Amino acid sequence: MKYLNLDFIKPNKDCKICDHINDYVCFDCESIQVKEKYPNARWDLPDWVINETVPYNDILEANKGVK
Repeated sequence: MKYLNLDFIKPNKDCKICDHINDYVCFDCESIQVKEKYPNARWDLPDWVINETVPYNDILEANKGVK
């Protein structure tokens, strides 16, 4: 499990709850932005997390020459 860095999250200018002056992002807008960037992310109170998996090609590359 990996905790996500949310530095990419920005307040939505069209949202009445987000606050651009204080750089506040409401949970709905945060959730939308996280899911767009990380579709498999989930909210695990109090953090966004994603399961770390190793791509199949990386496993093959790491095991080259191993018998």
